[in-house]
Amino acid sequence: KSPTKKGDMELDLVEVDLVDWCPNEDALDFFTNCHLLAATDLTKNSFLILVASPVNESSHAYFFVVFQVEQSSGKINMTAANQLDVPEREFVTTATTKQNRGSGQVLMAYTLTTGEAKLAVIENDGSLVVNHTFTAEVLMDFTGQDEEEKSEEEVFYADRRIVAIDIFKAPKSFFLPESASKEVEKNDELSRAAMEKVEIDYVLDEDEKEIYFGLEVDEKEREPGSEEGGDEYVPPNGDDIWYIASCRQSGELEIFILSDLTTPVWSSKGCGPGAPKLIPEIQKGSPYRNPSGHKVCTREMRFFSCGPSSHEWDKSFTGPKPFCLLLETTDGDTIIYAANIDHKSLRIRSFDRVPVGDVSRPSQESTKHFSKLRRKRIVSAKDGEQSPNDFRHNYLFVFQNISGQNGLFASVARPFWLVSERGKPVILHHRCRH
Repeated sequence: KSPTKKGDMELDLVEVDLVDWCPNEDALDFFTNCHLLAATDLTKNSFLILVASPVNESSHAYFFVVFQVEQSSGKINMTAANQLDVPEREFVTTATTKQNRGSGQVLMAYTLTTGEAKLAVIENDGSLVVNHTFTAEVLMDFTGQDEEEKSEEEVFYADRRIVAIDIFKAPKSFFLPESASKEVEKNDELSRAAMEKVEIDYVLDEDEKEIYFGLEVDEKEREPGSEEGGDEYVPPNGDDIWYIASCRQSGELEIFILSDLTTPVWSSKGCGPGAPKLIPEIQKGSPYRNPSGHKVCTREMRFFSCGPSSHEWDKSFTGPKPFCLLLETTDGDTIIYAANIDHKSLRIRSFDRVPVGDVSRPSQESTKHFSKLRRKRIVSAKDGEQSPNDFRHNYLFVFQNISGQNGLFASVARPFWLVSERGKPVILHHRCRH
């Protein structure tokens, strides 16, 4: 620590010797052999890490460790360490963490080699209050078919193992339960008829609408709840709540509310193979079907909003701040979806794929170059190769208020920033000199 001109103390990060820092030999052995998987803030003066401690060659033990920072001295102390419920000889493949600043909790979701996913809610003292498991099961029944009749694609897309999971916060009205959706559907036809007549968009004033769209808007039609103004106005519910989203190898996307993890409030098919539109299953007649001759699924996904970080648009997911879903597939492709939101009820009708005209998968030249480096032993033979049991670190990172923008950074083969331009997500490639 070093004094400043105002008499305050500035704390510098200094590397410590584990032999002196660890309280005993058991803690020294633990931190020497463990592998860091994820980290996040817990409170203002504490943070949490997820580590893997090798038990033997075919098994790992997983712990989340809480560290507390002393404000006076800046010293970091380990205050709690708890083991996660991971079956023996099974491995954690991915993990994502989110800080719930309102309650002082950390939400941690992780996938296993069994095809299951688990959610852990951790208190600021390191205690585990919620431990929920999302199970995996077979989608299709091949009873009565010969083994030779099953194609590789049918077997692949019949597997309902969870391959990606995400935790995000969004308005309560975005994903309505099935019962509530049926009630809202009755009002949608009237809403669409009124929208054809009057474009409800607060971004433009009346003069701009008349100039750009040639709309003559009647004040009675625009006034919410007026008897002569058509259908009844439904005020949007902008309260934000926590959601858990899981994607299966079969291409099924399921979204749960944190308060009810038993029944999904929104589900769709085609997440991963690149369906042009993700439609909730409550809507009949979805044209999607699994691709033939090609096996691909989601590797990582993130729900986020991109656009201006100004407080003026904090509760707006229309206009210049769209709500998006970004997927990274096992082929190395990145797929971007933008939510089609009903402006009156603030309910997501579908996720529409956004064409960006960009290729994100590794090129053949980069593959040849990496093989050359490996052959000359410049890089390790294991670099770039990943077994099914290996942990995969996150490549997609949501950011807020960078140069006045919210969005996402994708650390893929061709890194890029995803921001909003004129209300639509656009890609800005990351360029730097090495």
